[in-house]
Amino acid sequence: MRAWLSWMLALALAGCFPTGPDFLNARQPRGLRVLGAVSQPASGAPGAQLGLSLELFDGASLLAELRSAAAASAGLPGPEPEEPRGPLSVAWLGGCHNPPGDAQAGCYPLLQLLAAELPDPLPGSLAEVGSELRPYLGLGTTFSLSIPPDILDGRQLDTAAPPFGVSFTFFAVCAGVLRPEPGASGVPLRCEDRNSGEPLGPEAFVRGFVTTYTYSGVTNAAPALLAATVEGEVPTERACETDADCQGLTAGELPLACGQPLAAPLVVEGEPPAAALRCLPRLPPCTGFPCASLELRPELAAGSIELDVTAAAPGRAVPEEIVWVKYFGFGVFDHSEVLINDRASGFNPDYALRWSPPAVAVDSPLPVWAVVQDNRGGTSIARWDILVRE
Repeated sequence: MRAWLSWMLALALAGCFPTGPDFLNARQPRGLRVLGAVSQPASGAPGAQLGLSLELFDGASLLAELRSAAAASAGLPGPEPEEPRGPLSVAWLGGCHNPPGDAQAGCYPLLQLLAAELPDPLPGSLAEVGSELRPYLGLGTTFSLSIPPDILDGRQLDTAAPPFGVSFTFFAVCAGVLRPEPGASGVPLRCEDRNSGEPLGPEAFVRGFVTTYTYSGVTNAAPALLAATVEGEVPTERACETDADCQGLTAGELPLACGQPLAAPLVVEGEPPAAALRCLPRLPPCTGFPCASLELRPELAAGSIELDVTAAAPGRAVPEEIVWVKYFGFGVFDHSEVLINDRASGFNPDYALRWSPPAVAVDSPLPVWAVVQDNRGGTSIARWDILVRE
């Protein structure tokens, strides 16, 4: 019976999106996801410090809310409520520079050495870690990366491009407890349920790495975003208590309503702070054609497209860098990835997203992210929180 109900609910969910089922879309964070890693500054310098940070989101509760609303709309019993997730655990393992072949796999021997020295389980604070490990271990959504003063020594290639060094910083995000796992390939950490000790799967455990380049005499700036516009306008930022406080406010012709934006996803201890209510864009659910849609645009600042001297060829003009945007979130997208600047075709001004709401109203705002990146490690992230209400 449960299998039959799950199948019927899946069919109902498919009907919630006018362009087809979107719950299997890879751009939708169905569980815990790392949407992007931001480096400040975007490239290193010998002897410098860089700040790395992760944009995280756990989509499990919002997906459950959408499924319940879809089931109710179809007259079907909703899915069984899931236990709320506990605090997230985030760890970084750094200190790998210029590995063999300039590939992240060349860092694995170092990671194994670190894993053998890590406390089990990983603590909540670096104060509980020996001083010899602190340069290599980070806890929380940010990490301070130290670039060695000699990272460029012996790195000059037989080209016109300046020499460069490469650094890899690995991370793990877990909706439970992180524990070292020496001998595991890649990031030698595992993720366990806080209560049962059972291993958690990919919907609750994400591992990855950040690549940082250091150039001789050259710096890379991340794509600069001026605003996250809706229908060509920046929504008015205003605190509110009820919809009446947003009366008359619009983004284009779109009215604003009072809602709670997404709070910061990481909680190491205790409960997450409640986000203040704000006036957010509001759109009715899509229950028939044509569906209302919004233009969402991460507005690039002039000069965001830089010359890429690292790709210079002897006797030729210095080319521009490659820049693209990837969109993630809930709702219906007209596309999920757009090339903004290409060395062959040049700048593409039509990189905005056309977004449509699902067919059901939900209490929580639906997030949409734009992750704008360049080919030298620069990343900038914009986010919209959109209310879908009658």
